Amino acid sequence: TGEIVHKVLWPDRTGYEDYNWTSRNLMGVGYLDGKRPHLLVQRGTYSLIKVDAYDPQLNLVWRWKSTDEKEKYSGSGTHGLHCADVTGDGRDEIILGSAVLGHDGRGLWTNPMHHKLMSHPDICYVGQIDPSTPGLEIFYGFETPQPRDGACLVDAPTGKLLWSYDGPTYH
Repeated sequence: TGEIVHKVLWPDRTGYEDYNWTSRNLMGVGYLDGKRPHLLVQRGTYSLIKVDAYDPQLNLVWRWKSTDEKEKYSGSGTHGLHCADVTGDGRDEIILGSAVLGHDGRGLWTNPMHHKLMSHPDICYVGQIDPSTPGLEIFYGFETPQPRDGACLVDAPTGKLLWSYDGPTYH
């Protein structure tokens, strides 16, 4: 009927530097418990990132903020929210971009290239990209011009660099 059955609030706008950055909103669905689809809502890409996870009845399961992590997770978002079982435990993890969250809403790893200007990949693809490598990989194309490594492939569960382009790349 189009009638609203249940409604939850999007992550709030506090803590963002400008309107453009606070208005980067993404949604995804992940099987965080390995059995049921969970709704994931994200605010932020270029600086602070907030993610809320809801069960099928839209009860909040966990809430995550990039600034709560020990490592630099802020600014690691891409222009899409991906979910995949990267650890092989039957539960989906959340690929924010150059950072991955565990199914429990805790940071798994961030920024495999460890370059300050390489936190935001403009593109990010998750899959069995290299058949000779077991498990899933993530391919990145980073937004800012890079002297090297601006296009790379990493091991999805660990962020370990598997391959990178050794030449310059440009947005």
